Amino acid sequence: MNLRFPITNLIVTAILLQPIIAPRASGSDRAWLNPHSRSESMAIDAKGVAHHSTDYKGLPPWMTETVRTVAPTYPNWELLQRHEGRAIIHLTLDVRTGAVIEAKLVRSTGFEALDASALAAFRRWQWKPGQWREVTTGITFRRHDTTTPLPPGAIRLPPHP
Repeated sequence: MNLRFPITNLIVTAILLQPIIAPRASGSDRAWLNPHSRSESMAIDAKGVAHHSTDYKGLPPWMTETVRTVAPTYPNWELLQRHEGRAIIHLTLDVRTGAVIEAKLVRSTGFEALDASALAAFRRWQWKPGQWREVTTGITFRRHDTTTPLPPGAIRLPPHP
């Protein structure tokens, strides 16, 4: 028997939600998609002032002042196992260059390979120089049906090079 996975009608993607919100309580509870829920996204600017995404309408400035964003890969094994998850990542930036100095996992997706992929991608991000010192944001790994619109506040990241 020839088994085929019906992936041709799916986009395998990592979705970055802004603002980052409370985790999903259950499969039927859709409150986690509400962009006005409790925010977990924040940043510290070059002067040391903390900013929270709930203080802004739409995308907060630290997400619009990126110079380079890299989407994580969705590891094949995790995809085949239908593993999905949400991670929160804390980034320390070099204020002079905007490059990521350090990426730490604050909350795991529950799958080591997804966490590693997210950390590897975020280490390659870069912001405008002189703007931000630290950024805490999240990433959701989810198989997405292309016929269904993205959740409110979701951003499709560019493909992994």
